[in-house]
Amino acid sequence: MSGFTQFGFGENDGGIGKKGKRFKMDKGEEARISFICWPGLDKGKPDFNAASPTFVGGPRHYLKGVGYFMNKGPEWTKIAGEAPKVRINTLIVKWPLKAGGKLDLEAISEGRFDVLYWVFDDGKYDEIKPIHAEWHFGAHDLKIKCLDAQFQKMSFSPTKDSVLAKLAEKPDGPQFTALITAAQAMIANLGDEVGKDMSLDQIREKLAGGGGGGGGGGGGGGVTGAATEDMDEALDKFLED
Repeated sequence: MSGFTQFGFGENDGGIGKKGKRFKMDKGEEARISFICWPGLDKGKPDFNAASPTFVGGPRHYLKGVGYFMNKGPEWTKIAGEAPKVRINTLIVKWPLKAGGKLDLEAISEGRFDVLYWVFDDGKYDEIKPIHAEWHFGAHDLKIKCLDAQFQKMSFSPTKDSVLAKLAEKPDGPQFTALITAAQAMIANLGDEVGKDMSLDQIREKLAGGGGGGGGGGGGGGVTGAATEDMDEALDKFLED
């Protein structure tokens, strides 16, 4: 496999340009999600009866020119210039909803749903943990309402069932197969979506030659790809902090 997908304008390009495929919400938006990152997903058979979905995460930093990187000790804190913040990641399925928050079953039957990374803070983890203890996420979805888009403040409540579990009753069905295939392709980057595992030397190299640090404006009229990525990451940091 080359890792490339053939697409064209309007053909097989639905996921193009969705940076990182991350779950973000607008103020007042409601969402219904299923957790899909369960043990066994890598083999195509997620165990919805397992004790918990799989999460990855830890303390991370952000530096312009470097991006997000994991904190591996005091020297990483020193080079970042501030204390790290804990971020957690998992994979979810965001289901299409109609007005009023009802499931759009026609859209689901047509395969119009999204598999996304959900990177969130430890406060949200503490909020959803007791919900899972009473309403196991292998059998129940999570309803989310966004209270504040800038800081992604949310309220959570369980549903009486799980769309993903319903689709899993037909494991060879096109919808479930598409979900598993998409999720498997994203597992490898689960950790990197939180932050890169970088040595101090790698961070210093990025700061020295990757556009971080000093000010200055040069004369060009365009924005380079690296600069665009920097702005995207800076915006993500602003929204999450």
